[in-house]
Amino acid sequence: MKLFLAFFTSLLLCACTNLWLPQEVSSDRWRLKGKMSVRSLQVNFSAFIDWSYNKNYFRLLVSNPLGLPIAALEGNEELIKVTLPSKRTELVSSENLHRHIGYHLPLNHFPFWVRGFPNPDYDFVGNDVSFDQDGWRIRYSQIQDSLPRKIRLQKEDLILTLFIKSWVTSL
Repeated sequence: MKLFLAFFTSLLLCACTNLWLPQEVSSDRWRLKGKMSVRSLQVNFSAFIDWSYNKNYFRLLVSNPLGLPIAALEGNEELIKVTLPSKRTELVSSENLHRHIGYHLPLNHFPFWVRGFPNPDYDFVGNDVSFDQDGWRIRYSQIQDSLPRKIRLQKEDLILTLFIKSWVTSL
């Protein structure tokens, strides 16, 4: 169950630009590597992530703390191809993800939030360090070279924390 939840929580991180990036750097294409932790009443785990993103496509590799693959996810904001270590592949629509994990995750917000700003298509309350959007609380506690390095995302008892070790913004 933990592996299944880890896999689909990683999926939530895959979906669409930027307060922290310098204006001259395009935010349509980027890559980050780091660690993700997930905490709730039901689960407590961490994984390494390698996430490549461009405007119409993403690829997220998730591995356990020993470096062994948990899942490879790739697709767009509508359809996601999931490959598990057993080489089993499944196509999942972002709309139906909640049926697999039991709750709704805002896939459309995560590419904005990981880059350091709210999704401009939705209302939010907050400032450059933290804000609330769509029922989630997003807090940036570390920034280096104008890019977020530690991000905490919380909704009710679910807490996702991203520790970003490296950014590549010139792909």
